[in-house]
Amino acid sequence: MDQMNLPKISVPKPSGESDMVNDKSGLTTAFKWAFIGCGQAGSRLVDSFHQLGFNRVCCINTTDQDMDGLKMPKDNQYVMNLGVRGAGKNPDLGKSAIKEHYEDVYDLMKRSWKSGWERVLVCAGLGGGTGTGTIETVLAIANEIAESYKAQKHGEPPVVGALVTLPSDSESQKVHANAHAALKQLVSMTTGGKRLISPLIIIDNQRMYELYSSQASTGYLGVTNQSVTQLFLTFNVLATGSSDIWTFDEADFKTVLESGIVTFGMCNIPKYEDPTSISFSVRDNIRNTMLVKTDIGNATTAALVFIGSNGVLSKIPQKNFEHAFDMIKRMISRNNTVHRGVYRNADNELTCFAMLGGLDVSGDRLAELARLAGTK
Repeated sequence: MDQMNLPKISVPKPSGESDMVNDKSGLTTAFKWAFIGCGQAGSRLVDSFHQLGFNRVCCINTTDQDMDGLKMPKDNQYVMNLGVRGAGKNPDLGKSAIKEHYEDVYDLMKRSWKSGWERVLVCAGLGGGTGTGTIETVLAIANEIAESYKAQKHGEPPVVGALVTLPSDSESQKVHANAHAALKQLVSMTTGGKRLISPLIIIDNQRMYELYSSQASTGYLGVTNQSVTQLFLTFNVLATGSSDIWTFDEADFKTVLESGIVTFGMCNIPKYEDPTSISFSVRDNIRNTMLVKTDIGNATTAALVFIGSNGVLSKIPQKNFEHAFDMIKRMISRNNTVHRGVYRNADNELTCFAMLGGLDVSGDRLAELARLAGTK
């Protein structure tokens, strides 16, 4: 048989680059997360996650000016050029931008995240133009990518969620109207026969102002963003720990993440010698340090996790913790699930972390936004 002569073709060598992005927090987390920020507020939140060691991150905006100071790689930042600098307070411009740049944003997310992640969080500020106008489409892109990577399996709870901020009371009527319309749409995506996103984590900027108003203005945004992202990371780490008392495990955490609207907070507990002192501090935590004001009585699931040193925990009778867990069961809706955790660490104090899920904000925060928007 005659030999076939072929032209010499230069075959490209493998680049050696991994098809996975690894986090660098130095901590073991329950889930591998991917993040995208929409608009200025969302991008800053994702950048705060990046500074904690999360590396599957990217962001989009309609002006590069709002990306000044971000620490994430420039290749993970994408400007959707509208011909004008930014979308202002007009969500329609944000919608036009994401429609025109749909494929570019799709590629940005795949390139920045690569493979190996398990859950997605889309971050945005509600009220402005870019974040408000793009978040719904970006959530759809994230779901499409999750399905293509088999992270989202047919018939199973969603792996794509959102973390959004609400405007403070001092913002304009237009901003509140934008936020109200967007939040109402997002809430509808967490309910019904087929839940499209979960969790929906709501950060109320009015609440954050009440908690951190004494912080200097130069560092205010950095501190508030860090408080949210560090708490989120803490729950991810807690769900991997072991305990000889009570363990809050990955399955418990997953249950809360899949429950719809979620909020969380933490507090130090200075007095713990009697049952009511712990339960009082926990009630105070839930009333005053959660990220959004809402009626917790409609929550369907909760996680309550305590951390203290051996010296501290040795002073606390079992009944004191039981009293706090029972109190949470009474405070939230019937047929609820309360996940428990008690862990040891080196800090000579007792700290409580609380996460509530399955919330309904339609009767309070949505109504308040409508009032501030002048629509009710």
